Amino acid sequence: INAEYMGTILSKNTLFSHLEAFEVQTVVDAMEKGRYNRGQCIYSEGDQRGDDDRMYVVSSGCASLTRGDNKGALSCTPGEVFGEQELLSLQPRSASARVESATLETWELTRFHFRHLLRGASMRKREEYTKVLSKIDFLKQLSKTEMLTLADCLQPVTYLPREHMISYGDVGMWMYIILEGRVEVRGRDNNSKSIHVCYFGAGDHVGELEFINKHQTVADVIAVDTVRAAKVHRDHFEKCMGPIIDLLAKNAANNSKYAYYRSTQSPTARR
Repeated sequence: INAEYMGTILSKNTLFSHLEAFEVQTVVDAMEKGRYNRGQCIYSEGDQRGDDDRMYVVSSGCASLTRGDNKGALSCTPGEVFGEQELLSLQPRSASARVESATLETWELTRFHFRHLLRGASMRKREEYTKVLSKIDFLKQLSKTEMLTLADCLQPVTYLPREHMISYGDVGMWMYIILEGRVEVRGRDNNSKSIHVCYFGAGDHVGELEFINKHQTVADVIAVDTVRAAKVHRDHFEKCMGPIIDLLAKNAANNSKYAYYRSTQSPTARR
């Protein structure tokens, strides 16, 4: 596994999914390579925490994770991560990790580097997002605590020109706040032909109405140029945005940019 692929693996892990590409690369640069032999114990269940505790990404070979009486062993193969949960807590190791293949090669990150890198990244992300969010009109109703909660729930995402942020007819899972760049919204006419609806730019938000009104997406949202955005999953939406859901619905009912959306929700359109 090379450094580029390692970055892809980390980006898909929940511990690192909120990081931007350059921050993930910083984590990769801090990782060390390890090599172990068959039967070697990497760590044991009950081991106490320390700054040298590590999370491991399997590069080649196979490791097993076992608890107590060795029942329910879990195998970790190339591309899989183990040992990361203990880096988040003060608890002892919850399982034992042992090498099952002739050799095991890994990429490893210590607790010290994990804590240092992610704390700095989280603080930078919170500061940047809070500054941007505070300039968005519909978010000014949020308290400082609610604003910080929203900033912590947001995940960064980038789209290249002509990439779809949202596709027509999908089950909407994300709300997007555009930080940089511009997107085009394309709906459907009465003959199901794609039509231009409007453009959205920095400070605009898309995707939330599917959450509020519980229906599939009614338009394509396509990047016009390189778009940098922040997204919040529908599972976190009410937690973060609950206080202003009524305001969002009111905005959709009055803003001219939502005329197409309103037309899709009319009784005639739904038949």
